[in-house]
Amino acid sequence: MAQGPIRSGLADDAGVVAVLSGLLLTAMFGMAALAIDIGLQHATKRSLQSAVDVTALSASYPVAAGTGSPQAMAATYFADAMANTPMIAHAALGSVTEGTYCPDSTLAVAARFIPGAATCANIPTITGPNAVQVDASVTQPFIFGRVLGATARPIAASATASQINEAGFFAGTGLLAVNGGVINAVLSSLLGSSINLTAVQYQALLNTNIDALGFLNALATNIGVTTGTYSSLLATPVDIQQVLQAEITALNQPGSVAAVALSALISQIAGAPQVNLGQVFDLGVWQNVGLNSVQEPAALTAGLNLYQLASIAVQVANGQHFLTLNSPSISVPGIAQVSLATTAIEPPQSPYFAFGPAGVSVHTAQVRTQLTLSLLNTGSLLGGLLSGLANVAIAVPLYVEVASGAATLRQISCGTDPANDATVTIDAAPAAITAYLGQESQTDMTNFANAVPAPGAATILTASLLGTNVLTVTGAAMADVGSPDPTSLVFTQAQMQASPPATQTTSSTEILSTLSSDLSSSLVLNVAATGLGLTIPAGTLVGDLTGSLTPVFQATDGLIDPLLAALGVRVGTMDVTATGVRCGVPALVD
Repeated sequence: MAQGPIRSGLADDAGVVAVLSGLLLTAMFGMAALAIDIGLQHATKRSLQSAVDVTALSASYPVAAGTGSPQAMAATYFADAMANTPMIAHAALGSVTEGTYCPDSTLAVAARFIPGAATCANIPTITGPNAVQVDASVTQPFIFGRVLGATARPIAASATASQINEAGFFAGTGLLAVNGGVINAVLSSLLGSSINLTAVQYQALLNTNIDALGFLNALATNIGVTTGTYSSLLATPVDIQQVLQAEITALNQPGSVAAVALSALISQIAGAPQVNLGQVFDLGVWQNVGLNSVQEPAALTAGLNLYQLASIAVQVANGQHFLTLNSPSISVPGIAQVSLATTAIEPPQSPYFAFGPAGVSVHTAQVRTQLTLSLLNTGSLLGGLLSGLANVAIAVPLYVEVASGAATLRQISCGTDPANDATVTIDAAPAAITAYLGQESQTDMTNFANAVPAPGAATILTASLLGTNVLTVTGAAMADVGSPDPTSLVFTQAQMQASPPATQTTSSTEILSTLSSDLSSSLVLNVAATGLGLTIPAGTLVGDLTGSLTPVFQATDGLIDPLLAALGVRVGTMDVTATGVRCGVPALVD
């Protein structure tokens, strides 16, 4: 009798489990059905977007040419896409709008397309119509989701394409007189390694260019990246050694001096310092082109200088942007031994190499440098006035700040035969320079959020007698030389197609001479003589010391120039190279 209720309870439990299992299975089947439908929706969206992209690119041709109908071209290509893609066989082509695309980075992406003919406000050399915007839609029915009450979902896609004239260019400086000691010292400090290339090797790097597209593709292959876009490639952190190896691959000249120099540099770098090349390159509208894409990014076929690319990548990789040099090879012969205590480099605010339409700019680095020049032969320099004193030391601390120079692509003229008569106009403004007689703290030099305060008077001369300091001379001087007005440089197709592409230089040779004369003329010295009843004619000492410092100021350009050149900067000078131009290249721009 006791077993009856027990069996009854088990039967009841089994019934509950059966009901719950049925409900659970129904929910599971519903979720699986919904997942399948959502997957189909995504696949349809991708197919529709691909069709709209191709349609927009095709329709941009008659817009740019000013002949034919973009609407008719769009209808033809969209119909072909539907016929070849059953998933969107019932899609509808919406509006096909001619307009003006302004590649202006200061505008929101949605505001860069202006329906109809217009002139870009910030880039007046670009007028429209030069673009087309295409919309399309399709209704995707749910297959399994109907059991949950869902019947269909509308899917829309839009694309904007423009045929934009683009040019590739970079700005900075080459080393007119290669000083291997200075460059080795700079690169060694930036990399935390011992770099020792010869002047001949550096010259080979300066004289050799590689193809930009070839470099990017070689980099992708070397690091094993086969999918994604060029933008995602540049966003991938890579080792400096990988950058240099990609240069060797793109060069494709085994055994050449340049290839051997790059290999030697790879072997001399300690560790694996990384660089984000997105800080070095601006690919313009080509940034979203897929690697190994059928849309060949011809505008990226432009020359890159091996030394410029290597040195700039090293600067970007040096996250501290601070280096210390104490090289015995750095001196002003016959006048002073130099201790280059600190140099700070501002993190790049924009890329150094640009591929883009009119309006795109590149900038050289901002550099802050502290030098201390210890004068030689102090007794003879001061006419023997201090010959009776022991331990006479004359050291001139100079703080030099060089602002960013800028080069802006102002105009691309395609002419009637772009392959032969296209020209590129670039406005180049070299960097301004400020110099002080004085000492700055490392904290101030590395804080680019704030301007460096003007240093106070610096101690220039100390002299002691019998172990006691008896003479101190302090001084102050300042020179501020503004940037010259921009110079317009016009590059022809012949110059851009040369091997290597021609470089043009804008230069204000007066800047360094003005700098030294301004330092000399603004020099104020104060003499303090103490102890032991020492009598020194202050006026005579000031006059002699001023005369002794004048050649020091005049000689610093021979030191500052090669140092800054190693970092891609020259005072009052900018080298600009237009590496190629492409007229009317269709590209998706949103």
